[in-house]
Amino acid sequence: SLPCQFSFVDSTEGLSFTWEREDIKEEHEVEDDDFYKYFVGLHDFYQFYPKLIYSFSNNMEQVEERNSLYEGRVWVDEEEIPEGSLTLMLDQVQFSDEAMYICKATNSRGRGSRKMKLVVE
Repeated sequence: SLPCQFSFVDSTEGLSFTWEREDIKEEHEVEDDDFYKYFVGLHDFYQFYPKLIYSFSNNMEQVEERNSLYEGRVWVDEEEIPEGSLTLMLDQVQFSDEAMYICKATNSRGRGSRKMKLVVE
């Protein structure tokens, strides 16, 4: 799970929040041009998928325009939202899930964002 907590969140009323994936950019010095093309191609793969992996607004989860690689694997316990917890649960974790994740929330009482790195071992 990826924890995310905000003190200004006390209900789902007027609350909007999202979880996004931000790919980890790594630089490698490579002698072999063929390997470099393969490596770059592998990283560019994620540019075809939206960053958005979870969205909540209008008192419910929104499923449009989400990254299909996370379909059926991510959820937030809506009963914990009134306590300020927007923790993202991720099932069937894969090595390809390793990345930076950003939780953003806004309501009439405030706005904020949290960033964290998921390391898969």
